[in-house]
Amino acid sequence: MASPNAADENPRRMPCLGEEAAGPEFDALIRVFAEAMRCPMAMLSLAGPDRLVPRASVGLGVGEIPRLNALCDATLRGHDLLAVEDAWSHPQFHDHPMAVQPGGTRFYIGIPLTVNGVALGVLCAMDGSPRRAGAGEHETMRRFALVAQALLHDRMQEVRLRDVLMELRQHGLQLRRHNRLLHQAARMAQLGAWEIDLQSQKVYWSEIIYRLHDLPVGTPISLAGALKFYPEHERARIQEMMDTTIKGEGPLDFEADFVTARGRHRRVRALAEIETEQGVPVRVLGIVQDVTEGWRMMGRLRKLAHTDSLTGLGNRTALFERLEALRAMPEGHEAALYVLDLDGFQDLNDRHGHQEGDQVLSGVAQRLRRLVAEPGFAARTGSDEFALLLPNPGTLPEIREMAQRMVAALQTRLPGEKSWRPLSVSIGVARWPHDAASPIGLLRQADMALSDGRRQGKARITLFSPSIATQFQQRRAAIDHVQRALAEDRLRPFYQPKLCLTSGRLMGFEALMRVLEPDGTVSGPAQFWPALQEPGTAELIGMRMLAAITRDRRTGGWTAFRPRGSG
Repeated sequence: MASPNAADENPRRMPCLGEEAAGPEFDALIRVFAEAMRCPMAMLSLAGPDRLVPRASVGLGVGEIPRLNALCDATLRGHDLLAVEDAWSHPQFHDHPMAVQPGGTRFYIGIPLTVNGVALGVLCAMDGSPRRAGAGEHETMRRFALVAQALLHDRMQEVRLRDVLMELRQHGLQLRRHNRLLHQAARMAQLGAWEIDLQSQKVYWSEIIYRLHDLPVGTPISLAGALKFYPEHERARIQEMMDTTIKGEGPLDFEADFVTARGRHRRVRALAEIETEQGVPVRVLGIVQDVTEGWRMMGRLRKLAHTDSLTGLGNRTALFERLEALRAMPEGHEAALYVLDLDGFQDLNDRHGHQEGDQVLSGVAQRLRRLVAEPGFAARTGSDEFALLLPNPGTLPEIREMAQRMVAALQTRLPGEKSWRPLSVSIGVARWPHDAASPIGLLRQADMALSDGRRQGKARITLFSPSIATQFQQRRAAIDHVQRALAEDRLRPFYQPKLCLTSGRLMGFEALMRVLEPDGTVSGPAQFWPALQEPGTAELIGMRMLAAITRDRRTGGWTAFRPRGSG
């Protein structure tokens, strides 16, 4: 394998990548990669002579990193995957700044990113806690490295295209059918060069383009004949762009599917500019490139960004896109959104471990796939949360029947399955467009139905209704009311005496929570009862009340609430 700095040794073969190695696809890759590796920190960096330059990262706010003694530098020099269980106890990395800083790196796993035999940079994942990387994580690293390498390769091809087009433009007046620059450009960048003589309408191709088309070199070709290699629906678009270029209204730049003379399906990108003489267009000079592999890799990356890595179902992002697509459906189109929450899954995870928990989640996904056929859609939207979007769900009884089939599926062992732990599930359902005016509203209504059912117990199927929305709004208002009072320190204990009915003696006090309103009035439980049922808010209330009662007991402030004559 070439040295990490091989890019510097052969700059023509390996163009310099700067900001080109950044962008939304790299950011998406790193986010999905960190999730798949279950690490809070991940990074794709490029290697310079003495520094590593991050191009996409998650959980890190670092700038350029000195290569000396860095974990990523060791990865580059080792030419293979490097895994460090605990950097703090590692003889080489224990005193590196990224390890010793607060919240620093303890676990590290990285792999070089090699393109055309040159190690350009490193893909790595990190954690603040030590752990061992298993064979599965090694395989995940290598799969993501392939995607990252494909993205880098695609970026370098774009740099080549840009550089060659610049040369073609600078030397355009000297270019002819078989001149030296076209051959040099083709050899240097592995790109096919082409020319159209606007006066004679003759088309000239370089050898590379003939090979791309699976045609013998020298086969006569015309513009109409060249267009036949593209799908019929693409030809009009390409011809229109060509006409625009010939009129001098802008360069040609398109990407399209392509079928060779032997029937091979490829993807190509073409760029071209017009050449004029004395202000008159005389020829079109262009380049065509086979971008099939990069395009396929981008497709895989898009799939990764929309797929849950554990179950293979769609993820939350994919669900949002499916929901948004409802807007484009014709009038009268209906759909039902089911949101599922596994009952007691966290307890199962705690008692039996994450490995068995992952197996259960995969089993749930397998069952949901059996229930949902295209154009239906299933997604995992949270740790133990799933969603199903089904078109044309039918009547309310039919919608409830489908939910009952989901419940039954999670109770049943599949054919060939050695074991299965029957699961209880809670389900909330909302209908489009009956229950919501927007796709996001549909998800909110289904979540409301799920929450309403869970408050009444486990294993419930709840269909959304306006009364649920009313109760939800009242509950939300009560919680907001108390949270504002907590933030403004307006919660107070009111002390109610407890008397012995026989002797009349004071036996103690009961502390009652009250809210002092900004206008001086006092609110009782009827105004905030739902807040006491919300675990997080209830915990804050309990802590604030305990602190106030302790303070009153210490200062004697509680005596102000004693009735007269009490002992």
